[in-house]
Amino acid sequence: MKKYVWAARATIVVAGAALLTKGVLPHENLFGRAGTGELSRDLLHDEESPIHQLADSLQDQPAEIAPPPPQQPILRSFQHAVKKGATFNSLWREIGGDADDVTAVLDALKDSGINAGSLRVGEELAVTQLDGEVVEVRKKQGENATVILTRDDHGSYAVKVDKLKVISKERRVTGTIVSSLGDSATGLEIPFSLVDDFVDLFSNRVEFTKDIQPGDSFTVIYEDRVSEDGERLAPGVIKAASIQLSGKMLAVVRDVSKDGTVRYFDEKGSMPTKAFLRYPLKYSRISSMFAFSRFHPVLKISRPHNGVDFAAPLGTPVRTVGDGVVVQAGYGASTGNCVRIKHNDRYTTEYMHLHSIGKAVRKGAHVGRGDVIGTVGSTGLSSGVHLHFGLFDKGKYTDPMKAKIMDAPSEIRPPAAVIAMIEDLKKAHAAVNVASLRTNAKKKA
Repeated sequence: MKKYVWAARATIVVAGAALLTKGVLPHENLFGRAGTGELSRDLLHDEESPIHQLADSLQDQPAEIAPPPPQQPILRSFQHAVKKGATFNSLWREIGGDADDVTAVLDALKDSGINAGSLRVGEELAVTQLDGEVVEVRKKQGENATVILTRDDHGSYAVKVDKLKVISKERRVTGTIVSSLGDSATGLEIPFSLVDDFVDLFSNRVEFTKDIQPGDSFTVIYEDRVSEDGERLAPGVIKAASIQLSGKMLAVVRDVSKDGTVRYFDEKGSMPTKAFLRYPLKYSRISSMFAFSRFHPVLKISRPHNGVDFAAPLGTPVRTVGDGVVVQAGYGASTGNCVRIKHNDRYTTEYMHLHSIGKAVRKGAHVGRGDVIGTVGSTGLSSGVHLHFGLFDKGKYTDPMKAKIMDAPSEIRPPAAVIAMIEDLKKAHAAVNVASLRTNAKKKA
């Protein structure tokens, strides 16, 4: 109760002070005895006094409320992966976009030549929201470009493509094989995809699972590529490569003629015509070899295994090992989805248990070496996901891993640059040999 009395007194004092300044009350009417500083009891209890009237008017006035501080904008950035079966409409809603803006966004993409339907499952989008509204979306376009969708303050959308300059430079790497070519090459920061290209260059002359020994050396010269902001990109083509097996060097040098034709020359300066690829898959392993008798895991009987099985994940691309014409493309009870390609009067290859067959791969179609003809599956009489690869030599099955499939060399003479590159490769291997001899001498000492 006391606190309310004192509050009332404080209000009256304020009111009295206001009246004093206006000359409505003399000092002796407000305070008691002069100099005592005591509030006059008559004025305090007289409800008709000017002080009480002014105090009441002050209390009736509404208090001023300070406006709240301005709210700071909320900025949010996140990554969003495109889901399987997503449409652009559903994707736009998932990232927080307004459904009414879909048409405007599609028009902006179309005006910039961007196909909204080109989004792939798993592709990452970098999304920025301001107060819950999508104001920017970024998407990688190829290896060195970014598509940027932005929304301005007026709700309009615009699209631009930000391209970075690609910087290419030649890189030469020479190494010694310790356990495997792959381990040694990646240990020298050679991209794994380039190792597979290296294998393809020598696949018709080297059986990499058997011919390579610890101490053998290799050299590869290729285009190392980075974007201007320092991001490492996929490597360029191999310009030259060599491998030394038990002291014998094999080489492949790439040359582009004046008319743009790409040619490859070997260590002798010869240019073999297109030979077959050794393997129909990249990044795979052999799970079952060619055999005249093998226990079949499905039929539970022993029978010939007329080919080589490659273990690989479902959907892995399958490529034809050489140029040819498709003579069969369809489903068989035991073979499952199967493609058979005739390469010449002597050789035919077959690819069995495919998950799918390429749309353009049909009987009579021409295919080129390395073309994708289907994907790895487990159709037909198959105990698991793999590719069965078979090779016919004059109509009879033969072991694809042992066949020497190579056409006769051409009569084209190698350019001087090719000859010079072959000499450089020889010097690189000679330097490795010298270094190895010195190391061995130190160990013996």
